[in-house]
Amino acid sequence: MDRSPDLLKLAVACEVGDETMVKTLLAAHPDLARSLTDAERRRLPIAAQNNDTRAVRLMLAAGWLVDVRDRQGATPLALGRLARQRRDDASASRTQAAARGGRR
Repeated sequence: MDRSPDLLKLAVACEVGDETMVKTLLAAHPDLARSLTDAERRRLPIAAQNNDTRAVRLMLAAGWLVDVRDRQGATPLALGRLARQRRDDASASRTQAAARGGRR
């Protein structure tokens, strides 16, 4: 990724949870996130929808705008809540199935 633009490096570093790379890039370019394209900004709601809290935290720390919306107009907070609810519902279903001995 040495030849990749710094914005791409920042986005990928956030997505893979590379905190060291995020800090290195921001040390060299403190306002790097201000130059994000719309597509790069939408990575935040996507990370939230995927319940990737590590990526969301790094993106917010790097300067992503918290109120950016996905293509359907949902905010990262709304998508994160929905992802968490789906995860909790799936966990409850597995717990109930285990309590019944795996029978439905």
